[in-house]
Amino acid sequence: MNKYLPIVLIVVGLVLAIFGYTKLGDSGASMSVGDMHVSATDQGAQTQAYVLIGLGAVGLIAGVGMMVKSKS
Repeated sequence: MNKYLPIVLIVVGLVLAIFGYTKLGDSGASMSVGDMHVSATDQGAQTQAYVLIGLGAVGLIAGVGMMVKSKS
C-alpha cells in the first residue's frame, strides 16, 4: 500500500485541481443586450473552487515529494 500512496495522491490532486478549475469557470455569468452588459459572480462557488485547487496542489506536491523521497 505504501508504494501506491504517492500515485493515489497525484491522481486525486489532479482530479481536485481540474474539478476546481471547471467550477471556477462556471461560477460567473454575463449577458449583453445592445449596449448594456450585465455580469454576475457567485462568491461562494469561487471560494469553493479556490479551495479545491489548493487541495489539489497540496495532493500533487505531497505525492511528488513522496515519490522523490522513496527513490533516493
